[in-house]
This record gives sequence, C-alpha cells and structure tokens, in this order.
Amino acid sequence: MFTEKFKEVIGKEGVVSIVTCADGEAHVVNTWNSYLVTPDEKTLLIPAWKMRQTEGKVAQNNKVLLTLGSKEVEGC
Repeated sequence: MFTEKFKEVIGKEGVVSIVTCADGEAHVVNTWNSYLVTPDEKTLLIPAWKMRQTEGKVAQNNKVLLTLGSKEVEGC
C-alpha cells in the first residue's frame, strides 16, 4: 500500500503535518518523520502524545490529512 517514495521519505528526517477537522474548524499539528511507524504495509502509526486537540477532533471525525516531506529526498 505504501509507495517506495513514501517509504523513502519517512526513512529520512523531515516534518509531518497532521490536519484534523471537526465542528467546522481545522486543526494542524506537526511531528517528525522519525516518529512514524509502519508495522505492516497497511498501517501507519503516529504517536500523538499531548496532541489533545487532535485527539478530540479525531474522536468526532476520523478523517485525517497528512503532509510530509524531507529535503533529503528529491522531489519531496
């Protein structure tokens, strides 16, 4: 499920933006690529310690938008 480019990007350091939306309001929080965990080809785990607003919005609407990149990977 994950592309080779995605795997390459999360293997390098860079920023990840997590966007959630509920109650007509979007919320953005950031973390680092190195915190992402892919235990298999269909699962992406993101530790969300202290991301209380994110947790609350996900409880209301489980759709999440991610953006990530690394200056170490060409085209990202």
